[in-house]
Amino acid sequence: MKQDNELLDLKIYKDFWSQKILDILDEKINDFNQNKLNLNVQYTKWNYNVILDSSAILISDFSNDSEFIQIIKKELDKIYDTSKLRYFECGLHFLFKGAYVPWHDDGGCIFSCTTYLNKEEWNWNWGGALMYQRDKMGGVDAIFPEYNKMVAGYNGVKHSTSILSPSSAPRVSLQIFSSEDESYPYK
Repeated sequence: MKQDNELLDLKIYKDFWSQKILDILDEKINDFNQNKLNLNVQYTKWNYNVILDSSAILISDFSNDSEFIQIIKKELDKIYDTSKLRYFECGLHFLFKGAYVPWHDDGGCIFSCTTYLNKEEWNWNWGGALMYQRDKMGGVDAIFPEYNKMVAGYNGVKHSTSILSPSSAPRVSLQIFSSEDESYPYK
C-alpha cells in the first residue's frame, strides 16, 4: 500500500541534452531574437484553465521538423522509450514579465518534460519557478531555471510556473508533451 506522503514520480536531469541539440536550440533562440521564428501565443493553443490571466507566452512548435524531432527522440530514449509515442509535441516557450502557468496536471500525457535554456544565472526573485506537488499530502517544491536542466515525468503531477516579475529576464524552455494516442490529449 502506498503512503500518502510518498514522493510523486518526477525526475531532474542536469546537463541532459548533447551539445548538438543545444547548438540547434541556440540557433532557434537566435532566430527568435531576430524575429525569424514562427510563433504562436498560448491564447490560441491552450485550454483556458492553463491560461487564466497570464500575460502572453510565445510558443514555437517544432513538431513538423521531423529531422530535429528524430534527434530529440534519440536522446530521450536514454530515459524513455519514445517508440511507443504516437503524439509528440516539441517546441520553445518564451515567458515574459507577468506570464505564468496555473496549476494543472498535463492530463492524458504519458511523458512531459521541461528543459531550461537560460544561460545566465537565474535570479530567484524573478519568479518563473516550476512548482510541483511533491507528495499526495499536498507538499509543494520549486525548481528554478538552470541551463540544460530537464524536469521530466510530471504528467499526472500537479504543477505550475510562478509568475515572472517586472524585472525578470525572459524565461526560455524546451517543452515536450507526448502520448500513446495520436491526438493531443490535453485540450
